[in-house]
Amino acid sequence: MPTLLQINVTANWGSTGKIAEQIGLCAQAHGWKSYIAFGRMANPSKNELVKIGNAFDVYEHYTEARLLDNEGLASRRATKRLLRRMDEIKPDIVHFHNIHDHYLNYPMLFRYLAEKKIPVVWTQHDQWATTGHCCYNLVGCERWKEECHDCPISEWYSIDRSRRNFRLKKQLMEDIPSLTIVPVSEWLADMMRQSHFKYRSIEVIHNGVDLDVFKPVHANCLDKYSLQNEKYVIAVASTWTAAKGLNDFIKIRKTLSDEIKIVLVGLSMHQIESLPKGIIGIPCTQNQLELVQLYSGAQALVSLSRSETFGLTIAEALACGTPAIVYDNTAQPDLIDNNTGCVIPDGDFEKVSLVITEFILTDFKTKHTTDCNSRAMDLFDKNKSFLSYIQLYNKLLGGGVKQS
Repeated sequence: MPTLLQINVTANWGSTGKIAEQIGLCAQAHGWKSYIAFGRMANPSKNELVKIGNAFDVYEHYTEARLLDNEGLASRRATKRLLRRMDEIKPDIVHFHNIHDHYLNYPMLFRYLAEKKIPVVWTQHDQWATTGHCCYNLVGCERWKEECHDCPISEWYSIDRSRRNFRLKKQLMEDIPSLTIVPVSEWLADMMRQSHFKYRSIEVIHNGVDLDVFKPVHANCLDKYSLQNEKYVIAVASTWTAAKGLNDFIKIRKTLSDEIKIVLVGLSMHQIESLPKGIIGIPCTQNQLELVQLYSGAQALVSLSRSETFGLTIAEALACGTPAIVYDNTAQPDLIDNNTGCVIPDGDFEKVSLVITEFILTDFKTKHTTDCNSRAMDLFDKNKSFLSYIQLYNKLLGGGVKQS
């Protein structure tokens, strides 16, 4: 029985954690033993979980990152314990998701994998692997195409070591003999092909959605949020920041009719308390059924994010029969077509407001629910997406187990 070890910051929590969970379940269904190593935040899992480090390790790592620009270079003891556990697990494939965010020492991990010659699959959920420290290119910088230096966001750090970080990542990745890069969108794949990954194998696999869970349903939870008989649009994020469009929604609220509500899911209690009238804030929820009901009851999913390499909430909303309104940035426009949503110029608040109103007045959602659901089934079915990983694993192992 071949063994898979995935590494991610969370386990069955948040978007990347849930994706890793589903990949592990798919691997088990095809004859693999599946482990997930994670840094923090986990829901119950049907994969075998391996905890990396503790809260002290995270705080220490964060401090080094902030003061010394050492993201991914601390957590030495935690990573040493992980490597000892890997000696016991003996994985045939190691699959990275997000290996940054203050919990793992990547040089120690990469050198171990290079020495052991273990094939590595790395799903790219952001751009951290190709830069000196950025996860998302929010300032239009293109230094990462050749070599990061003099980082335009270096004020976040006490010391700018973007050149050192870039060179270290590049060299250590080059030393891994078998490394397959898996961007989650064609847009991100284009970014990868312009980076130091240009000479590596790059295979696009979309993030998958569980269509047995995400589907059009009756929105029983609307009374709970005073949304019964209300027309509303929804936006969802695990963490709300300006890059996710929080300020944009506040500006759009001023131009929308009072009869149209905006529902933002994933806000902190402090953010909820500061919302203007007409925006309903809901804390981060791991209750998928409630989220499905909120998607299903909405007239549209609106994503005004500038930090999307895929757009999982868009795919989830489409699966629930709900169209999407998105900015024309990053990977978001790739997920929809004319029958399943609308693409708006980045930052055009008035146009967003007009399209939301038009969708509601013309009953766009009712006319195109089937189109939305069909697009999700064609492009984002987890059974198709995650099976692609199993096929990739088997190819890397020279055949592996037979597919059922």
